[in-house]
Amino acid sequence: MKKEVAEANATKLIYNGPCVLVTCQRNGRPNVFTVSWNTPVSIVPPIVAISCVKSNYSWEIIRGTKEFTINVPEMDIVDAVFGCGKVSGREVDKFSRFGFGLESGKKVSVPSIKECPGQLECKVIAEPQFGDFSLFVAEVVSAYAEEEKFDTKWILEKAKIINHLGDEVFYSLGIKQSAKLI
Repeated sequence: MKKEVAEANATKLIYNGPCVLVTCQRNGRPNVFTVSWNTPVSIVPPIVAISCVKSNYSWEIIRGTKEFTINVPEMDIVDAVFGCGKVSGREVDKFSRFGFGLESGKKVSVPSIKECPGQLECKVIAEPQFGDFSLFVAEVVSAYAEEEKFDTKWILEKAKIINHLGDEVFYSLGIKQSAKLI
């Protein structure tokens, strides 16, 4: 069961620089993409940032809707995490292709991914441009996590949070694994 995470602990959901799945939605059609470049920016209020290339379909959606959800996945779905970064939501329904369950957002209109143990619902407050990327800076308006895996921080003996080393190589607590494209 997921519990609400206190504002003071919300950014701790991404302290370890995990590879995350970011969901967004336009006209009732959800999309998801993989983001390795994400970071907390402020604790009070909780503010985070994700980097997104301007050619990305999700970039178009987030620019228009000004909201997204950061979903923190675990190693058991690493192949789907890798795949979400390799196919475009313009042509593919990634939720169907990768078998993700959807949960309604609590304070945003964006759904979250049921299989991920932690979520940060975000509203964009700034969008600085850097070369071919935008940095979506957003206030966390709601955060929640599976209570057996997150207290005031991740319980790493139970939560197998993913980090990305580049290409198809991911790791979690010393477990290095190469993903395969599914």
